[in-house]
This record gives sequence, structure tokens and C-alpha cells, in this order.
Amino acid sequence: MTRVRGFCLSFSILAGGMIGPGSASGADGAEPARPATVKVEKGPITVTTTLKGIVESGRMDEVAINIEASTLPLTVETAVDHGTAVKKGDILVGLDLEKIELAIKDLGVELMHAELALKHADRELPVLEKLQQMDLAAAERSRARSAEDLARFLKTDRPLSVLGVEFNDRSADFQLETAEDELAQLVKMYRSKDLTEETERMILKRHQFQVEMAKYSIKLARNQGEQTLKVDLPRRELAAREEADRQSLAFEKARDLAPLEIGQKRLARDKLAYELEKNADKLAKLKRDRESMVVRSPSDGIVFHGKATHGQWTTASGVSPRLSKGGVLTPQEVFMTVVAPRPAFVRCSVEEKDLHLLHPGMQGRAVPTGYPDRKLPARLVAISAVPLSAGVFDARVEVDLSVTPAVLPGMACSARIVSYRKDDALTVPESAVFADPDGEEHHVFLPGGDGKSTRRAVVVGKVVGGRAEILDGLKEGDEILAAKP
Repeated sequence: MTRVRGFCLSFSILAGGMIGPGSASGADGAEPARPATVKVEKGPITVTTTLKGIVESGRMDEVAINIEASTLPLTVETAVDHGTAVKKGDILVGLDLEKIELAIKDLGVELMHAELALKHADRELPVLEKLQQMDLAAAERSRARSAEDLARFLKTDRPLSVLGVEFNDRSADFQLETAEDELAQLVKMYRSKDLTEETERMILKRHQFQVEMAKYSIKLARNQGEQTLKVDLPRRELAAREEADRQSLAFEKARDLAPLEIGQKRLARDKLAYELEKNADKLAKLKRDRESMVVRSPSDGIVFHGKATHGQWTTASGVSPRLSKGGVLTPQEVFMTVVAPRPAFVRCSVEEKDLHLLHPGMQGRAVPTGYPDRKLPARLVAISAVPLSAGVFDARVEVDLSVTPAVLPGMACSARIVSYRKDDALTVPESAVFADPDGEEHHVFLPGGDGKSTRRAVVVGKVVGGRAEILDGLKEGDEILAAKP
């Protein structure tokens, strides 16, 4: 026997009871027993869907330490306990500030040095640029002078020096020749004159020495000439050429390299300015970080450790130990949430199979798990368009919690949403309705005379609490067979 398939939901129904089976005669020879029948009854029918959820605050301020520049560990000194009621501005967490204060002080000293270095560079650059122009002019003059000196040496000084060597040689030769001639003449003269032997000896001796001096002068002139021609003049020429080359290179350096050096100085100055600006910004950020390390409550409310995700405090157990003294927090991590007790709503989970039963605007009742005697008005206001996880959707249910201050965010709560209600529904027992083989259409059996029955097609609506709603095919008071004939 194929019967109407029920819904896999939690339902309740307010309807009349099932009509008991008809009485039958059982005496031998009497009429056959009449099949059991039930009547079509009219009455209210209600279909509810129970959703499990968590009370969630309508205003939750997440607390995290948002630092910009500091890489120092965020070591906890003090922290308020989970569940503490706080006011806006109350200190939630105090961190160890010794290291960041030292970092701020060190960076401040670095900035002072950088400012002095930048001032020095600003004043040095104009001076270097002027000196570079002066050095270039001086190098050009030195190059011109050295070129002139080399040209003059090659054209004038060297020839004159060679000529001087030749003239000195001739002069020495002439002096020797003259001295020898004078000595020879004196010897002849003294022979013909009547002079004492002593005077003759004295005069001859003097002239003899002059001849020797002349011979020495010749040797000295020859040596000096050789020194001049083979040593002094080549060295002077080499020195003049080297000086000319050196001054030419010095000019090229002043012309080509000095501007590059000035450019390097300017780039170094610009780098100093950039580093100064960057460190000044870093110092400002460190000071803001230092202020952020005294964590204050952004609003009035109750402190919850961790972060709420769809009403669940999934991170509280992992965060709380790190909020004890000596614990280390992670920057930008939400480690506390300041929760306002009101307004609040219930965040529920909806199974995918129940989506067709629910839509925003439906009314119902919410029952806090901790206070099951409280039946609070509820209204389904939203259902997510996409699942949160496989087969599970997110729903928001508005509940008036003003009369139950003891119910706080994070507590469990169920919502019974009325997904269908009809006050004058026609119903029959579910067991008296049968499905066609294809399962698309349904029928019942009407009792007839002589134990026969008539099959009648019906349109079935909701099936609740063992009773099926009949939308078409029967009317109130009709009798149908309680079982398939």
C-alpha cells in the first residue's frame, strides 16, 4: 500500500480527532461487516518549523590592536575578564610599553642626527657648486700654463740650454788655449829679460796653475754639458710633458667628474631628506602604536573574549589564555568584542530541505534554552541566498527580548516559525489517502452499497501530525474508507 509521504519537519497540528471505525455485524448469516470509515473534518491546521539559533547582539564592537610600524611583541600586562561590563573609554588591555618607548626614544635621537646632517648638506651643496666652478677655471688656467711651459721649453729653453753647453765647451777650450799661449809667451819673455830667478818662478808658477785651472774647467764644462744634455734636459722635458698631461687630466676631471660628484652630493642630500621624512612618519606611527597599546573600550557593553562568527564565539577558548599576564597578542587580530546586550536578535541555521517552507515575514515564537517558560514573539526577517556550509543557510529572527534581561548574546535559543496556518482546513487521516504509482496524484475510497467502494481523486495539501489536508475532491462530513479495500 502506497500512502501520502510526510514532511521531514517538526510540526504541530490543531485538528479534530480521527473518526473511529464503523461498527460491523458479526453474526453468521447476517450482512457482511461494514468497512471502517472516517469523516472529513474541518478545523485549524498549523505547520511550524523549529530553527536552532544563538542570541546575537545588534551592536558588537570588535577590539584589535591595529599597529602601523612596530614589530615588537604585544605582551599583555593586564586584561579585563570575559563577561565584564564596561563603559566606553575603560581600559580593556594594558601592554608592556617599555620596549616601544625605548624605540621611540632611539628613533627620536636618530631624527635629530638626520636633521643636522640634512642642514649640513643643504649648506654644503651651494659652496661645493661655487668651488666646482672656481676649480674648473683654475684647472683650465693650469692646463694652459703647463701647455705654454712645454711649448716654451721645446722651442726656446731646450735650444738655449744646448747652445749654452756648446758655448761653455768652447769657452773652456778658449781659456785653456789662452792660458797655454800666455804661459809660452812668458817663458820666452823671461829668457830674454833680466829678471831674478825668484820672480820668474813666481810668475810662471801662477800661469802654470791657470793652465791647470783651464784644463779642469774643460773637464767640468764637458761633464756639465753631458749632464745637461743627457739628464737635465730630458728630465725637464719629461716633467713638462707630464705636468701638461696632469693639468689636462685635472681640467677634464674638474669639467666632467666634479659635476657628477656634485650630483652624488645632491642625491645624498635628497636621500637624507627622504630618510628623514620616512623616519619622521615612522616616529609618528610608533607614537600612535604606543597609544593603541593601551586598549580602551569603544562603547558600553559586555566584554567577550574572542570574535563572534555567526553568533558563535569560536575563538574565545584560544584567546583567553593569551590575555593573561605575559601572554602575547597578534596585531590586527580580534581578541575581544564589546557586546551591547540590546538590541539583540536570534541568528539561526536553516537546513536546505526547509527552505521551501520559509520566507521573510513569517511569525512565530522564540524560546530561550535557559528559560524554556518564556515564549517570546518572533519574526523571520532574512534568509541568506547562499549556504554558509553544505546544506545550511543563515537566517535572522527578530525577537522582543526587552522583557527578558537575563537572556544575553551568546545564549542558545530556538524559534518556532509558523510556516503554514489555516483555520478551516479539511483533513482526513494520512493513512486513508493513497498515492498513485507515479506519486504525483492521490486518491481516497468512498464506501458504497454491497461492500463496494468508489475511488475518488483528491488534491492533498499539508500533512501534519498524521492528518492530511484535502484541498480538493472532498467536503466536510464526507465519509471515506479508513483503509484501502
